[in-house]
Amino acid sequence: MAMLVAAFAVLRLLCPHVIHGVSVHAWLAPMRDCAIYPSEVWYQRMHAVTRQNVSARLKRIEGQVGGLLRMVEDDRYCVDILTQINAVRSALHRVEEQILRDHVSHCVANAFASGDPTEQRHKVEELVETIERMTR
Repeated sequence: MAMLVAAFAVLRLLCPHVIHGVSVHAWLAPMRDCAIYPSEVWYQRMHAVTRQNVSARLKRIEGQVGGLLRMVEDDRYCVDILTQINAVRSALHRVEEQILRDHVSHCVANAFASGDPTEQRHKVEELVETIERMTR
């Protein structure tokens, strides 16, 4: 954030006509819900409600996987183990759908709302690649 504030100050000096009278907080407001990858690519964070729901689901799935391990260690019937594996796979699929729905509802939607054709094209390509990976 300090780097962004510094960049804003430099931008204000170099291009006063572009951001005349705009406060640093107003300029950074659209980035409030954003984070940055180590490669310095901006992305929007998952909605808080989605993050809480996904965390709760993953903790349940973690418990299911622990149960699977105990079933294997206890030498349980193969069909019962396979049934539980399918349940874990199904639960992971629901988590995947929830995260994808969240991504489309704000990351992709914001790209289209921005009106930037390059950003729109990038988000559509990213979405198609993501869905392709999910369906393999």
